[in-house]
Amino acid sequence: MLLELDEQRLGDNGPLKIDRRSKASGLTELAAGFVDFPDGGQLGPWTLLYEEVVYVIEGELTLRF
Repeated sequence: MLLELDEQRLGDNGPLKIDRRSKASGLTELAAGFVDFPDGGQLGPWTLLYEEVVYVIEGELTLRF
C-alpha cells in the first residue's frame, strides 16, 4: 500500500511540508507523519518537545544530539 501526502493534514514548516498522521490520535508525547522537502532544502536547529519517528525513504538525514 502506498500512502501519499494528505493535503487535509498538510502543514508548512519552513522548507518542508509535513503531514502529521498522529495528530488526530491525541498523542502528546509521540509524533509520526510524512515530511517532504519539495525544493531539496534542509532545516536548521530543531528542538522537539516530544518523541519523533523518523524514517528516511530517499536521501539522507543527519541528527545531532
